[in-house]
Amino acid sequence: MEDQPRTHCIRCGTCCRSGSPTLHVEDVDLVRNGIIGLADLYTIRRGEVVRDNVHGGLALVGTERIKVRERQEPPYAGACVFYDHADRACTIYEHRPAQCAALECWDQTAFLEVYDHPRAGRKHVIEDARVLSFMAEHEERCGLSRVDRAVKRMAAQGQEALPELIGILQEDHRMRRQAVQEHGIPEGAVSFLLGRPLTRLLHQFGLQAKERPDGALVLTRIEA
Repeated sequence: MEDQPRTHCIRCGTCCRSGSPTLHVEDVDLVRNGIIGLADLYTIRRGEVVRDNVHGGLALVGTERIKVRERQEPPYAGACVFYDHADRACTIYEHRPAQCAALECWDQTAFLEVYDHPRAGRKHVIEDARVLSFMAEHEERCGLSRVDRAVKRMAAQGQEALPELIGILQEDHRMRRQAVQEHGIPEGAVSFLLGRPLTRLLHQFGLQAKERPDGALVLTRIEA
């Protein structure tokens, strides 16, 4: 007897263990109502390189995206933070984001329709003018486009251009502390407010950063 194609969820957990959803505009109320906290999110900013699980390969992000966090600790690294491994269930199932509600692993039609809906950005969530101004200042000082230009100058000018890149990384670190100390942003929410630390994104430029005991940053090239 041939296996019949599956037409329903068997709660294998593969989708939840393989990653987390990106939020769309229709998901914003989940954040505003506190179902999804800011500490449960991080922002992928313009200019980041991410893996495109729909179209395949790597893609340069042209507009920012808000992602639900993935777990970092093994053996569950990469799984959505809202996935309960013991019960093989979503802990916010009744209020899950649009991508999750549309996902049927046996039929991608509904998911692909939702995937093309307008994505949520930080400005859909943050309304405080002071915080919005701080976010804009951070983007101007520490945007990926600035990092890209500094890396290209290093390729052309060598070590002479290194201080510029180090300065951008240090400014990113300083403004993250400022977000907590002066703007009252919970530490866990900083990766939502300002995106992920630049030192974590250097790999897309073929670089990695290590901090010396004295706090100085040392940049090295990633060997192919």
